[in-house]
Amino acid sequence: EEILVQKFFNRLLYSKDQNIQLLTAVVMLRDMKEVPDSIVNNLAANDKYRAYLYRFLKRFNKLDKFPAKYKQQELMARSLLVATSDYDRIDSMVLIKVITTTHLKDTGQVFFYKYRINKDDLWKMAFSGFQPGNKKEVATNNTFTVFSEKVLNYELPELEQFQNEFKKLKISNTKSGKYFYIDEDYKRF
Repeated sequence: EEILVQKFFNRLLYSKDQNIQLLTAVVMLRDMKEVPDSIVNNLAANDKYRAYLYRFLKRFNKLDKFPAKYKQQELMARSLLVATSDYDRIDSMVLIKVITTTHLKDTGQVFFYKYRINKDDLWKMAFSGFQPGNKKEVATNNTFTVFSEKVLNYELPELEQFQNEFKKLKISNTKSGKYFYIDEDYKRF
């Protein structure tokens, strides 16, 4: 019977569905079962699953199983953004700038991206963060993680547009400013 259970979990672990792989790997690691490094590495390498893997491993005190090369703020910020997206596929996502900001007495990093869903689409703005102030640490905090539907205006400085939109996002993340920009075109998750 134990061999049948082991075979069943191995089949799940090598499933083509990475959601199933993720959940199976985490359950097995939580229960002190061996999971091939290749499976964990493939999940950590994938933008869609990296943040989830990290979050689960942290919850089960198994962060030692998370591959060190993927424990970077920019990679986690990108993963949080992609993982919370409703889009099946994103053609391009380009890091524009990393800023340091404060939120609720904490200092941390927020990442500005421009993205497009299809190759012929106009570029839009996206934000991801709040990564810790200590750049050697990562977090799965998505306080400022949002795909804006705001299209970049090529006649204005790109960074200025990002900074203006981030100010709005920051205000909307406070109790008193929650509904201030209600008519803005944010796709919040």
